[in-house]
Amino acid sequence: MKRRQKNLSMKIRFFKSRKGFSLFELIVVLSIISIFTGVVHLEFEDAHRATRVSNAAFQALADLRYAQEMAMTYRRQVDFVINVTNNTYTAEWSAGGTLESSTKTGTLLVDFDDVQDVSMSTGISSILSFDATGFPLYGGSSFSEELPIFRINADIYLCVLPSGFSYLNDELYDSSSGCGGFGC
Repeated sequence: MKRRQKNLSMKIRFFKSRKGFSLFELIVVLSIISIFTGVVHLEFEDAHRATRVSNAAFQALADLRYAQEMAMTYRRQVDFVINVTNNTYTAEWSAGGTLESSTKTGTLLVDFDDVQDVSMSTGISSILSFDATGFPLYGGSSFSEELPIFRINADIYLCVLPSGFSYLNDELYDSSSGCGGFGC
């Protein structure tokens, strides 16, 4: 029993003599936490950028499909006009006048300058039209291969098939296949 009391008193003395952490220990722990926080922040920033680009691509796809739907609904030709210089696109009736947005909040005009880290580029066409039946027209006539309408941040292509089906494509193609052979 005495031996047990002696061990207990030694343990108590050990904990009483130790009042806290040394400055070196605190600096090491804070350094580790800082490094971890920095790495996590960078990962979240990359994920946030990818989400903004993805959302912009899906919005462009939805707007293109909406323009096609309006052409079929009202049996009128609709032009999907892309202005890469201003980083915008809009949908308008071929006979004149812009389409109202699908949310009924004004005209269908999208400015990617309002969205951080999103930019458009294209070398293919600045106008894609949908005839009264919803089939796409490039340069005023139908086309025979899939057509990349524009590219968002060199990551995602908005493509249209001759049948009128539009989709997003993030695959890279060689110049002999895919996206109309335009090397996207």
